[in-house]
Amino acid sequence: MLHEALNKAGSDGVALNAITDWRWWPMPKGDGPPSYDCSKLAPADHEYCLIDRFEACAVDAICPYSSGAPCALPAQLMLSSFANCLEATHGCDSIDDAAPCAKTAGLDAAAVAAVQKCAAGDGAAAVMNHIYSVANTSTPVVTGFPDIRIDNKTTPHAFPSFVEELERAICGAYSGTHPKACGPYVEHDTAAAAM
Repeated sequence: MLHEALNKAGSDGVALNAITDWRWWPMPKGDGPPSYDCSKLAPADHEYCLIDRFEACAVDAICPYSSGAPCALPAQLMLSSFANCLEATHGCDSIDDAAPCAKTAGLDAAAVAAVQKCAAGDGAAAVMNHIYSVANTSTPVVTGFPDIRIDNKTTPHAFPSFVEELERAICGAYSGTHPKACGPYVEHDTAAAAM
């Protein structure tokens, strides 16, 4: 849903990705800080834990959490493509889908290998501990996932229930001149821009 919303463009050719700064914080699952050891979990949780480790390392490789800078717009689309493939298309059911989804999203073989190495080693625990720290120091504290915040305000857990709801929220929160893709959701700023 996010990937579809970010790629929506209007007649001006500007996609909603151009007015969006988003972060993906995969939910740490495992035995908890500091190791996130998937081997201690039941089979279904074990698989989900392995996927979370891969996702966390992939996000950190594409848009490093430590940089503190907004994710570059092309990287946002890469991440949303990866998330769409792994979570929507494949239902987040198997770790075997993670690397092919990363490749489909645009990561080259070397980057995928680095993500796999991170996910299988101590790197994943370091990234997941960072995610855990951010979640527990957020205002308000993150109590479940997904935790979707628009303009730093939390949204209901059922949000968004359809892509148009997400598009409306993105357009409504944006304070600049709205691209044409926001047409159905806001009055256009063309009159103001022409003055």
